[in-house]
Amino acid sequence: YNNDDPDGVDNGYLHVLLTARDQTVLFDELPATSNEVALKLKALALSDRFIILGTNGAADRIGARRLIVASDEASVSVSTSLYSGLGAITVFAACKVEGSDEFVIVANCAGTLITRRFNSTGVLQNPSGGAYANVTAAATGLSVYASATDNQIVIGYVVAGALSIQSYNLTTGATLATAVGELAGVTVGAFHLLRLGAFTAIVVASASAGCGRGEEA
Repeated sequence: YNNDDPDGVDNGYLHVLLTARDQTVLFDELPATSNEVALKLKALALSDRFIILGTNGAADRIGARRLIVASDEASVSVSTSLYSGLGAITVFAACKVEGSDEFVIVANCAGTLITRRFNSTGVLQNPSGGAYANVTAAATGLSVYASATDNQIVIGYVVAGALSIQSYNLTTGATLATAVGELAGVTVGAFHLLRLGAFTAIVVASASAGCGRGEEA
């Protein structure tokens, strides 16, 4: 999480709890150097480690740190440049790939949505087709899920209150479907995209009207 210190620096912190005992296992202040993970923090649980993702202070790159609870006494830098040199990163979303120890990030980089997949050590995993197609969209909200079983990545994004969904083949990178204007007539605020079942997504959203419904990916 982020917390404003008295000196005005919005530092990042990693607080690991043993929930069964309400016991702190680790409290770690993340490094405040210019390229390190600092803001918009997100944590993913892989099989043997946590991956902590965030932007740097300038919000022009996304990096990752790891915590292997069985061996690490503090979080360790994995990469400071999962995304870099792509412009201002206003919002991003991330998820574990269900059925594997990989993770996926989709980020709004200066008005372009860029989707990338990484292994547990932060190494970029390019699909066989070279890359997942970028989307030109000034998105203010993003969500993503990925499944090795379905062999899919599904991203959702909101532009001016309108929700759109796009899916990719996980291994080849081919664009499978684009559904623009989902929940038509509904102004969507915060939302989350989840895998309901095989090739089926569900959208949970705060909206000005209407209600959530399952959407086939």
